[in-house]
Parts: sequence; structure tokens; C-alpha cells
Amino acid sequence: MEEHFPRTRQVLKPANDSLRGAGTIRPAGTPPWMTIGTAFDYRARYLFEITPHENLVAWKGATRVSDEPIMAQVGDNAWVGMGAPSNWPKLSKAAIECFFTDLGEVLDKLEPCGHALSSQEEELLNRYCYVLALFEEPGRGNINPNSPLFRIKNPTTMDLLGLAEPGWVDDLCELGSQFAEHYGNSPVAHSVMNPVFEGSRDVGGADADMIVDGCLTELKCTVQPAIKKEWLYQVLGYALLDYSNDFEIETVGFYMARQGTAISWNLDELMRVLGEEHGPGIQESRGMFRKAIMSSHS
Repeated sequence: MEEHFPRTRQVLKPANDSLRGAGTIRPAGTPPWMTIGTAFDYRARYLFEITPHENLVAWKGATRVSDEPIMAQVGDNAWVGMGAPSNWPKLSKAAIECFFTDLGEVLDKLEPCGHALSSQEEELLNRYCYVLALFEEPGRGNINPNSPLFRIKNPTTMDLLGLAEPGWVDDLCELGSQFAEHYGNSPVAHSVMNPVFEGSRDVGGADADMIVDGCLTELKCTVQPAIKKEWLYQVLGYALLDYSNDFEIETVGFYMARQGTAISWNLDELMRVLGEEHGPGIQESRGMFRKAIMSSHS
């Protein structure tokens, strides 16, 4: 995509200059970076809405490592988890269903959307988010036989919640508190968590992190205070996959969790800066993008 957007560096330089001036939250030791990043994604999204667990990638992952098929009901649609290759490690179906039932009860009790939680409540919710992050790995098609998920064949919910070390939970609590301060200062009119786009199937599946009041935002949890060009192409790709403008995306950007900084660009202006000043607008670009994808499949 870079050959189509030769001015990427021009766009990213001022953004990255501002990020370098921000402080960075750094956890002690060497935590499981990717798992913590995914756990933060779950915690952040719970500030806006509670997604039925059957719609979570973590649930898909859980059904893939269950030792028995799991039936799920989402609205009027019933389906059975198809499992995974026989050489994947497994957890008991009962343990999985108990964990997600307990998660639902905790979310009902805490009501995390739109308001701050006590320190104990934050710790509890972040422990659940950590386990969700572990379940998401097989949901994305990745399996780690050494994952702590598989230390006990039939774990209790408390066993699973204990997988996150105290320092990792403290880190998640600090990141979540900073996120809540940033997004809790103004009311949100409309939000969509994990949006899937009209063209997602055309590229083998694609879901973004969130769209809040017309801003498509990817959550990044890195100690490196810089936005990579690949990330910029990622959010542009998501916006282009919204062929019919169903989500009415006006801006795209990032929330850099460890720097506590949100950076965004008006989508139309960004397309003009990256491409040609009098080039096609976003809607025309979506049509061109769709044709390019279709032609690559033929």
C-alpha cells in the first residue's frame, strides 16, 4: 500500500513527535506483552458496552479448545463450536461454560460501562479480561501448547483468574484507569465494538477495535512511542472495507494506551494528504478498493 501513499512519513512525523513527549507506562519485568495488550482491549471496550460473550473472539477460541462440542445461542441463531485439530490441547467443557457464566454475572454486578470501578472491582474485571485474552489466541487460529490455560485440565474460575500475576493486573488497572480518564470526560453518543465490515469476508476476515462517535480507533499497547506506517494502512484498510459507509466513519486513528494519548485524522483529509490533492474521495476509493480485491480473487 505504501506505493499508493507516498506521503505516509509526512503524516506520521508530527504524530510521533508528540508521542515521544508523552510519558510511557512500563510494567516491571518481562510480562506477556501480547496477552496484556489483548486483555487491555477487552477492558477498554467494556467501558462502552457489554458484548454478549458468544460474540467474542475469546468465546470462539474457547469452543475450539473444549473437550466436548459446545452449543451456543446468539439471538435466533444456534451453532455448535466445531473444535480444533486433535493435537490441540483441551479444557473441559464444564470449566469453560462455568467461566463464561461467571463472567456474565460479574459484568451484571459491576456494570462497568460509563463509570469508574473501585480498585478491587478493577482488579477482578482485569483478571477476567486476562483470561479472555488467553482464550482469544486459539480464536485467532493460534495455539500455544504451553499456554497457562492448559496447566489444569478442569480448572475452576478461580484457577483461571489466578493465571494473571499481580504485577500484570496492576499494569492493566493503570492502563484502564488512564483510558477511562481520557474517554470518560465527555458523553459518547454512539459506539460499536469490534466492528466487522461489509468487505471483511473479501479479505478473509477483518474486525477493528472500536468506532466511537464516528472515529475508527485501534488500540495499541506498546512501550514504543511511535505509530507504525503498517498501522496507518491497517485503519485505512478497515475504512475502505466499509464499502457502503454503513458505519459513517469520519475520522481514523489510534489510542496509544501506554502513552495515554489518542491521535486521529479526518478520513477525507487523510486520503488527500496521503495521495493526490485532487484524487478520488473516500467513497470512490472504496469502490476502487473493492474492485481491486475482487480482481485479485478472479
